[in-house]
Amino acid sequence: MHDAYALSDLILDDHYAESTSTGRVQDGIPDELVRGRKEGKVVDLAGWGKIDAAERENAKRRGLAKEREKFTRVEDMLAVL
Repeated sequence: MHDAYALSDLILDDHYAESTSTGRVQDGIPDELVRGRKEGKVVDLAGWGKIDAAERENAKRRGLAKEREKFTRVEDMLAVL
């Protein structure tokens, strides 16, 4: 668990740094994230909720004993959005 805390510290340090090696941080959102959202490569929380609901429905529809049937292809996952 100690590694998880150390990793979290590094992520937060990078996020709050004034500049990064890959671009500027503007309004608290890294340029890469803004660009990815515009290009449809980043899924927001509402999108993840739709994906989660679809995975749960897939398991239910197939009569599986597990909670969800995970998508195995990114294209299939993004098609839910």
